Amino acid sequence: MIEAYLNQTAVWYKRTGVNKFNEPTFADAVTIPCRIERKIKLFSKTDSEMIKSDTTVWTKVAVLVGDKIGDRVVQWVEDMQGLTGVEGYKAYL
Repeated sequence: MIEAYLNQTAVWYKRTGVNKFNEPTFADAVTIPCRIERKIKLFSKTDSEMIKSDTTVWTKVAVLVGDKIGDRVVQWVEDMQGLTGVEGYKAYL
C-alpha cells in the first residue's frame, strides 16, 4: 500500500560496524525508493535526552539507527504496522 507514495529515491548506507579508530563503517551505497519530508520533530530518547529531527524518510527498507541516508545519520526509526504486519519504516534524520 505504501509503494504508491514512495516516488523519490535516496542513497542508503547500512552501518556494518566500527573501524580500529572507533569510527562507523558502512556498506556500499544502495539506492532505495522512499518519500522524503522536511519537518522538524522532537523526540524524547531518555528522560534527559532529546533528539531533534528535521527530515523524515518513509521506506520499505529496514533501516536502523546509525545507518546513513544520503550524508545524514538515522537518529530514530519507527515501524509502520498494517493488517499484515510491518508495512514500512519511518526514519528520522
